[in-house]
Amino acid sequence: MPRWLPFLTLFLSTYLLMHLTVWAAIKPLRSKLRLSHPALATIALFFFAPLLSRLFEHHNLETLAQLFAWGGYLWMGVLFISFSYLTPLLFWNLSLHYTSGYLRQNATAGTRTCSIVLILIALLSGYALFSGDRITVRRIDLETPKLPPKVPELRIVQISDLHLGLRLREEKLQQVVDLIQPLAPDLIVVTGDLLDGDVGDPTLLYALFSQLEPPMGKYAISGNHEVYVGQKEAEEFFQKSGLQLLDGRWDDPGPLLIAGLADPASGALPSQEIFPNGSEERFRLLLKHRPTETPQALSDLQLSGHTHGGQIAPFNLMTSLAHPYPPGLVRLSNGWLYTSRGTGTWGPPMRLFSPAEITLIRLQRPQ
Repeated sequence: MPRWLPFLTLFLSTYLLMHLTVWAAIKPLRSKLRLSHPALATIALFFFAPLLSRLFEHHNLETLAQLFAWGGYLWMGVLFISFSYLTPLLFWNLSLHYTSGYLRQNATAGTRTCSIVLILIALLSGYALFSGDRITVRRIDLETPKLPPKVPELRIVQISDLHLGLRLREEKLQQVVDLIQPLAPDLIVVTGDLLDGDVGDPTLLYALFSQLEPPMGKYAISGNHEVYVGQKEAEEFFQKSGLQLLDGRWDDPGPLLIAGLADPASGALPSQEIFPNGSEERFRLLLKHRPTETPQALSDLQLSGHTHGGQIAPFNLMTSLAHPYPPGLVRLSNGWLYTSRGTGTWGPPMRLFSPAEITLIRLQRPQ
């Protein structure tokens, strides 16, 4: 069975359930909206647009693929927000309908409430679309006695979950490069999901990555989306972008040791001892796409991503069920874990109360 089949089945069934829930919730307004057969057919087209986009991408029909990607994923974002706010309204209306008969006697009140919620959804969707293109710089300061005396400070920049592909290409990467350059990092790391499909002319992206030349180098690990894109293609992209891939390997760029773990989607087994023996006195930086603790790969600082911080609230509540460590800095039993909210967006080009970020971690010797 293909690896993507369970994900596709779960996605389509969940997506269909969300559509049906929103359809039931707007019942008080459906007669006034007068959705015609062409309108319903358009909604059905939006439903399948993400799949059609991938199909057109596979057959090198780039213009159609981009059109369906933007339209389908924008619809997905609006639907997510609609589902979040209309579902409570649906259950409230059902309780009033079956317990007191209030809605049967006051149809105007139900219509008015539904209209107010839809206006709120429209405002939130507009704000989420505006926020989806913005990137903030998060600054984290950590003290460690493991830095050499001649290195009082070390600046690490983390990029995660950029999702370069049909929607996000050189314009987005240029935005990222422009934000990183003034930070003067000593080291740049990419914690997975850099790629998410066809990037067009990759030489444009290689040229942008070449503008970033930190003295300690640029390192990366694969995320689950690199597996979906194709690991060989992803490895070639990393290499030509000047990124050293650390899937199951470690390196010594100078004042610290750095290692990376491959994402479980690749089928790789976790390494028993990712860092070399006798390295406990060195500062050990671990790159791992998913924010889970790895006892066999003890580190002083683990950098992760994957969750996007939920991307569109309140879906952060759902991601917290699968990944108990919240975005930001968390103390582990053996060190620290920092989980990025991600630098780009997956699916909908929207973010709601979960801003995209580039993270600057400043390691400093204690005063």
